[in-house]
Amino acid sequence: MPGCRKRETGNRRPPTTYRLLVDVRVASALVSLSRALGEVGLSWQLGGSGLLYALGLVDTVRDLDVVFPVDVKESLAGVLREHTGTEPSCTARQEDGFASGFRGRHLWDGVELDMTAGIVLDYGTVVARLPFVGGTEWQFQDESIPLAPLEHWLLIYRFHNPKRSESLEPLVSDEKWRKFVRAVGLPDGFTGLRAAGSGKQRNR
Repeated sequence: MPGCRKRETGNRRPPTTYRLLVDVRVASALVSLSRALGEVGLSWQLGGSGLLYALGLVDTVRDLDVVFPVDVKESLAGVLREHTGTEPSCTARQEDGFASGFRGRHLWDGVELDMTAGIVLDYGTVVARLPFVGGTEWQFQDESIPLAPLEHWLLIYRFHNPKRSESLEPLVSDEKWRKFVRAVGLPDGFTGLRAAGSGKQRNR
């Protein structure tokens, strides 16, 4: 997405025209979403590939993963209806151990929003419940974009996409990880990897 400061990561190929068009579209949607949510005072956070992009870890964002508190479902639905003119569909969902207070997808300015609240990861013998807590902010164009806590998305990626979690691991210290594990009531030594069922596979 253009208009932000990114960490340099060495020599890269010039972006293609397609890449520029995609980034402009997603960037515009992110800015308009931030303004619309800000106007009504809704709390939210950017996660997923948008979070990784803000950190300079990926080059492309095709959709926006947005996290909300559970109690904003009706207010969020009103914002979506007013901006897009279509009725949103946000329902409780669970798939492959991933549960949520509500979850849904909706098009915002032609970009898909993947909206989630009340994230719960079920490992079978251990359940991780992620509270909605503040992270950091990313100055993008003229907007302050709230970012989801890195520890949360490190856990989410370890749960369903361990390969992608590797890019976040250097940014979360062992101390921060242990503090997070304790704060959400998980056992000492918990890594979030599902191979061992309980997630207690190999220490960091």
